[in-house]
Amino acid sequence: MNLIEDLRSRVVTHEHRKLNTDWEQRRLKLVEGFRNPLQPTQQELLAMGNRLSAAFRLSSMVQDRSQGTLSGGGNVWQALICHYLNVCLAGTDAVAVTASFVPSSIKAALKISYTGSAAVNADLDVMVVVAPDSSKQTSGRNPKRLFSEYVETRFADCSVVAIQAKTNWNDNAQIPMLWNFIYNLAWRGQIPRNGFSVGSGSWHLSALKSFSYAFVTVPTNNLESFNPQSMPVLRVATMSGGAYWGRATRNGVIQSLTEFFAKNYNVSNHHFPAPATAGAGFAAEIANPTGEIDTAAFSLVTPSIV
Repeated sequence: MNLIEDLRSRVVTHEHRKLNTDWEQRRLKLVEGFRNPLQPTQQELLAMGNRLSAAFRLSSMVQDRSQGTLSGGGNVWQALICHYLNVCLAGTDAVAVTASFVPSSIKAALKISYTGSAAVNADLDVMVVVAPDSSKQTSGRNPKRLFSEYVETRFADCSVVAIQAKTNWNDNAQIPMLWNFIYNLAWRGQIPRNGFSVGSGSWHLSALKSFSYAFVTVPTNNLESFNPQSMPVLRVATMSGGAYWGRATRNGVIQSLTEFFAKNYNVSNHHFPAPATAGAGFAAEIANPTGEIDTAAFSLVTPSIV
């Protein structure tokens, strides 16, 4: 197995621990649209983005609104997004990772320092890293370290989409709007001189091939409150990497996560995998297994044994 697919397998396995024994209920929601659950098509895999919110909102979670459940819900939402994106990106040079798998050079490039030594970072909920030719690299005993080292050597060729994943939209719309503003100024080399800087050491966003910031929400609150003129909608409308939810697109309000691939292919000036590849690698591996993609790690087409 090549480097990026080995890393993808480790990431998905790690994220499945957050889903735990609820995975089978969530899996059934995701595969509802499959005509043959054992052999999904590319389009059926892509369409799972319309059902992510349904897979998230189990009846037990809707009924229990305790702080612990809400906090755990954020981890579950991150895991579902990471799982879906990696299904669609399998077989490409792009991988969706969570915080502990983000290459150290990219973490450094995202670091914000202000008023001297103080530092703050945006929430690194999920990140898509495009590392050209990483699918041609041999993996080893520590794919996480090897991938981080590879990104360092090809930093100027890499593209990044940082994703802020929130279960609530009303209460969190300001946060991604501000990070999007700061980071995209930094990538363009236009950060204002007002007491803070972006990057650390030799690592800076401006050295990346492309960078964008995206917002993905469930949401858990009243859907009818969102319209083209509502403040949460307006606040995320200019996200460079797009604003999405785990439902079908609502025109003028927000897009389905299924549109993530076309959006970022365009805004990256085609340095992101082409939309035509979304889900194709995974579907092909299920139809004709080669061992190049660890489809078993996703526990998607067969009942979970957890």
